[in-house]
Amino acid sequence: MCEEKGESGPEWSLSKLWREYMHNHFEFMESQARAWVFGRLLKLHTLWKTHFLEVLQSGHSINETQTTVRIDHHAMLILNTLLDLYIDADIAIHGRTDGFVFAHGVDRRLVNGDKPETSPKRLNGIYAGIERKRVADMRSVLKAAVKEHKRAYEAETKVPGFMKAPMTITHREFGHKHLQPQFEAPLVLEAEGWVRELGRDEVEGFGFVAYRVSYEESDDKWAEFLGKVEKGVELGWEGVVGAEGMKKKATLHWVDGQAAFIAEGDLEGVQRHFNANIPSSPTVSNQLCIVATPDAVSRFLLPPTAKGTGDSQPYLIAVSASTATPPPPVKKASANATPHSTDDAPTTPPPGPTTFKIPPRLLYTDVYALGAYYPTLTAADFGALAAQHPLGVYQGSSTGVRRREWRKAREGAVDGHDAEGE
Repeated sequence: MCEEKGESGPEWSLSKLWREYMHNHFEFMESQARAWVFGRLLKLHTLWKTHFLEVLQSGHSINETQTTVRIDHHAMLILNTLLDLYIDADIAIHGRTDGFVFAHGVDRRLVNGDKPETSPKRLNGIYAGIERKRVADMRSVLKAAVKEHKRAYEAETKVPGFMKAPMTITHREFGHKHLQPQFEAPLVLEAEGWVRELGRDEVEGFGFVAYRVSYEESDDKWAEFLGKVEKGVELGWEGVVGAEGMKKKATLHWVDGQAAFIAEGDLEGVQRHFNANIPSSPTVSNQLCIVATPDAVSRFLLPPTAKGTGDSQPYLIAVSASTATPPPPVKKASANATPHSTDDAPTTPPPGPTTFKIPPRLLYTDVYALGAYYPTLTAADFGALAAQHPLGVYQGSSTGVRRREWRKAREGAVDGHDAEGE
């Protein structure tokens, strides 16, 4: 078209724009993760370092030139662990763009890696080799920096034997700081894309359709329940950058299940009604709806009874929209068919809705952001994560230590015949 008008074509390249997008995308993910981790590590390191130095300087004077020194070995152990975490974070939180062709080129071993004859096993081996070299190089550089700090310090200062172990921590700290300024000056955490976009003036609201299928509560009790749900949701916004203006738009659009002729606690009835009344608003989830069942409501209104897990907080139920496909049409029996051929045909009952338990604090930061706005996770994905918890409640991101505690709690419940449903 430009040539027809006698105009020059646009001075841009789609491939260059794609490379720039991928570079910025990975860079943003990396900076957000680093800001979160390094910010928290700095608080912990500052706290324990201050405690260690206070104990170190709390000895009593022997004379004008001598004082006793107290060394808190427990604090030393924690400081060493925190320094290990700093190293692990610095190495692990890194955008992996080895397979992308950027301005600096691409590893020649990955050229033509998308050809059918290139096996995934071989590609994985190449990626693993690249990563091993990167990690080894970073650890080598860090080790050299720590060694150099120790050499420079001991060239000017004589270190007594009892201070060599504490000084090892100092050398590790300042060697790493020399290479990584984010150690003591973490990046600033920025607002996530979904928060920025939903905060725009043209977006009037966002959220979920929510169903009440618990009918025994009085109006006052139901109002109390709603108030506690709102408080739980509010907890979830703590620490979310940029949420001040947009969190007021978050809404649960409640449907009275009784008025919609849904039986008490009937999740399949909820799913049928939700599928027949899919929200038209693009910012109200059409993937999941939220349900208040009798058991869920009682969790908010009655004192917790769960013991041992430390995770007995109230929850709501998330129910997926139907993903079932209609059954194939039944074929008419041919004249040659045996009389029992149709009777023996297996019949598969329609699948029930995919559900999982969700605490209100994670409704928006996890379920809405990852399951509705950016449909990265499905209801089945959330359900699989929830299944790891002793009470089957989705808990968001978790550590290996915490999951091990959950596993022990689940195994203990089964061994003690505490799980009534089994």
